[in-house]
Amino acid sequence: MKVLFLSPPQDEKVFPSLGISYIVSLLNKNGHEAFLHDGADSSVKEMIKYVDTISPEIVGITGACENVDTLF
Repeated sequence: MKVLFLSPPQDEKVFPSLGISYIVSLLNKNGHEAFLHDGADSSVKEMIKYVDTISPEIVGITGACENVDTLF
């Protein structure tokens, strides 16, 4: 299964996306194609282009209170 996890763009990167990094690693070790795109240095348009490039079956989006405006 092809899975993509997205961490949306943030004004200020407070911490790395370690939780989803662990999930991506676990999925890859178990035979899935898992990808992570950290949007810290990306625009929303660049992230959409990346989603089109990967063509995942499932997309997971992480977020925090600090970037709630970007999530919606």
